[in-house]
Amino acid sequence: MANLFEIDAAIMAAMDRCVDPETGEIDGEVYTELEALQMERDRKIENIACWVKNLRSDADELKAEAKAMSDRAKAKERKAESLTKYLAAVLDGQKFETARAAINWRKSKSVRIEFGTELPEEYIRRKVTEEPDKTAIKAALVAGKSIEGCELVETNNISIK
Repeated sequence: MANLFEIDAAIMAAMDRCVDPETGEIDGEVYTELEALQMERDRKIENIACWVKNLRSDADELKAEAKAMSDRAKAKERKAESLTKYLAAVLDGQKFETARAAINWRKSKSVRIEFGTELPEEYIRRKVTEEPDKTAIKAALVAGKSIEGCELVETNNISIK
């Protein structure tokens, strides 16, 4: 990935020693090493902020590439499914075999249910999920309502641009 900014080599070396390359998790030692670097605070902070911007840019590029690969894989799967349907129609249940390919048939049973069919209760499976509606809870708390076990928490979120 391309670096958008020049990052101080001492900071990069400290991070390389203290970051797990597989998980990206930072060992607590990095803070000690960064504090020990003999450079002015503002320069250190600027370099680390620029590094964060580089990493986010790299992550965005990787996500875009993963999406492109996923889209290509889905297109290939759809094309293979279409060609499989074509072969099924052409062969109409007949076997086919050459040195490079073999097509066989196997019987299977599945259930087809007509749309709108009313089924007896014993043949109905229900899936229920519950989760807090944080949007509604936040709106109620902002409006002054009290909800046991819930509170508005104000946090400071860092923004690096």
